[in-house]
Amino acid sequence: MRNLEKEQRLGRNGIENLCIKPTFNYCTGEEQFTFFKLPKCLIDDACFLGLPIDAKLLYAIFLDRVSLSIKNGWVDENGRVFIYIL
Repeated sequence: MRNLEKEQRLGRNGIENLCIKPTFNYCTGEEQFTFFKLPKCLIDDACFLGLPIDAKLLYAIFLDRVSLSIKNGWVDENGRVFIYIL
């Protein structure tokens, strides 16, 4: 009941000013976070249901590394992509 009375006294703007506001924005953009792309078929397709989640994550990591290798031109004379795991 006290909170309702306080809300009525302060009005909407007063309540918003009482809220705790973070001093640091953790989600400012993609430059702070990197993501692995996991093809949806690895989750949805029935043929992959028995595949452990570890294997699916490993696939996503390798897919990311292949994309980076192609971007950097790490391809041999036969068109095979080099993957460097750090």
